[in-house]
Amino acid sequence: MRRSLPPACLSVAMTCGMLWALPAPASAQVEFLQRCSQDSLDAYQAEQRINWARRCALNLHTSGPQDFFATGEPYAGGSGGPTLFDYLDDRYASRSYTGSYERLINTRYRYNLFLSSGGPTTQSRDPLNSWKWTKSLNYKRPRPMYPTFGSTNNIATAVLLKPSTNPADCNLYDAQGSASDTFHVLGFCTASCYTPEQKVLFPEGYQSIVEAADARRPTMMTLTPDALLGDIQVMENDVHSYIAELRDGEHVIFEIRTASGGLLRLTDEHPVVLGGGQLAQARTLQVEQELIREDGSLDSIVSVDKTTHHGKVYNLQPQTTDRVSNLLIAQGYVVGSARFQNDDIGYINRIILAGAIPDEVIPR
Repeated sequence: MRRSLPPACLSVAMTCGMLWALPAPASAQVEFLQRCSQDSLDAYQAEQRINWARRCALNLHTSGPQDFFATGEPYAGGSGGPTLFDYLDDRYASRSYTGSYERLINTRYRYNLFLSSGGPTTQSRDPLNSWKWTKSLNYKRPRPMYPTFGSTNNIATAVLLKPSTNPADCNLYDAQGSASDTFHVLGFCTASCYTPEQKVLFPEGYQSIVEAADARRPTMMTLTPDALLGDIQVMENDVHSYIAELRDGEHVIFEIRTASGGLLRLTDEHPVVLGGGQLAQARTLQVEQELIREDGSLDSIVSVDKTTHHGKVYNLQPQTTDRVSNLLIAQGYVVGSARFQNDDIGYINRIILAGAIPDEVIPR
């Protein structure tokens, strides 16, 4: 039968579409995502994990296909309607396939697999007769955000758990192959970039990324949507999420030194804005290329050294979704946010910060 929710819970069901959020100050709910080198999956494997988690939650943690509730969110097509239907993964407090806070099965599935910034959602019955949400393939994430699991919801002490290779098996296993009686989503895996000491510009000034992440600082400084080459303007922007490695690990780091004495220490895929306004990954940077300083001046690269860092790496992403306001200031230079490693990875090597450049030659 159709499920009814109390008003407070229904309000959450109607408005949430976010990744797992840790407790934050009352003024903001800043999300904290995970980078998971010990549970690393490619895009195909990530999608399989997301589908597995949805199916297991529906099969084991609900009363069946009719145990749904109306979210109040309009649907764009398919069947059912006039609202999208969702399910709660809430049968057991000590077991969850979807997260520790908003245990919304279809909401979580959609957000992990599809971009949130565009495209209508449709729904239809899946092979198990449960309601399932989807979007056009044009809005599929290049890197799906898949759940990683632990024996408790304490990231620091939890034993890491993984599904078996049998998609019909809904258990989660430790490294010795023993199924765990309890399991929790520790976070959702995506990409990170900065070593802990690297400083990012916040409204109060520069602060190390690890200090900002630990404090769940709710706002950051980014470029304005209309910023141009030679006219770099910044604004205060809400933080959507901080991203951190789940466990200490070994990471390839590129140290980029400039003629003015500047230093950036970034992971290989971190996006940096070059003097011509195009994005480039740290691993492709070369001596004599130019970086853009926060005042708009150019600074030549004098050395690029590949090294390693043992520990955690971090990143962050603003709430805004336009590409220019997803450029921020790190160590005094214009770089890209986490969005360009996930949702907008296709803009690497393209011009996104325009100047005196004819519109017709800028890739769209």
